[in-house]
Amino acid sequence: MKTQGIETACQRLMQAAEKRYKRHRLSTLLQNEQEEAIERRKLEEQKVNLHREVLQLRREELDHQRHQHELIREHMQHQAAQTESLLKLVAAAISQTNT
Repeated sequence: MKTQGIETACQRLMQAAEKRYKRHRLSTLLQNEQEEAIERRKLEEQKVNLHREVLQLRREELDHQRHQHELIREHMQHQAAQTESLLKLVAAAISQTNT
């Protein structure tokens, strides 16, 4: 009887040890999954921030290009006005020489 009780107690101890090991293993796996999820979120956040920075740089580049185009347009208008004034002066000079 005593040996059977000892064997049963040993079996229970072995089962308890096995359950503890399985729980510990499961706990470790869950912890690893949580850490990986945290890392994925951090990487995703970095990716989003980089995308925002790229978009901001593109906006700034477009603003700069618009400003450059506006300056070129103003310069062309100024040149056109100067050319028109010169043509009027040449036309006036020609009409004076013809008279």
